[in-house]
Amino acid sequence: VPGYLYRIDTTEKKLRRVLGTINGLTTSVSPSGTYVLYSQNSSNSFVTRLLNTKTNTTQNLSLKIMPEKCAWLQTEDLVCAGSTIVPEAVYPDAWYQGTVSFSDQLYRIYTSTAIYDTLYDNSGRSFDMTNLAVDESLRTIYFIDKPTGVLWQMTY
Repeated sequence: VPGYLYRIDTTEKKLRRVLGTINGLTTSVSPSGTYVLYSQNSSNSFVTRLLNTKTNTTQNLSLKIMPEKCAWLQTEDLVCAGSTIVPEAVYPDAWYQGTVSFSDQLYRIYTSTAIYDTLYDNSGRSFDMTNLAVDESLRTIYFIDKPTGVLWQMTY
């Protein structure tokens, strides 16, 4: 289903389209509104992109990341759970319905360059992470493992 993202221009009191006519669209907007992380359905998989709203440029990410599995940092970089490969399915529906599950790694994505560092490589234990929250002062990430509903804490 085509999705759309709008912002409200409070000065002109108008609705402005940011993204549109994108199948399986899910988004996460940075606190300042400068960046939009979004994913879209693509041939039984999905692709993830980062839009800079100031320059109106989009970068493709090599990672398979759903925006729902990310948290914004104060620097407007991201901490995200994802992978480089995912099972074939119709996204994002299959993940929301629980018919597919991920074995996530944790990444820090530098929005200015779209370069990333791996914070957790899932070699110790596999999680399908959601509801990420970051305490930057403690360098701690909190998340819920979607299949079990258990809350976890991880230091990076």
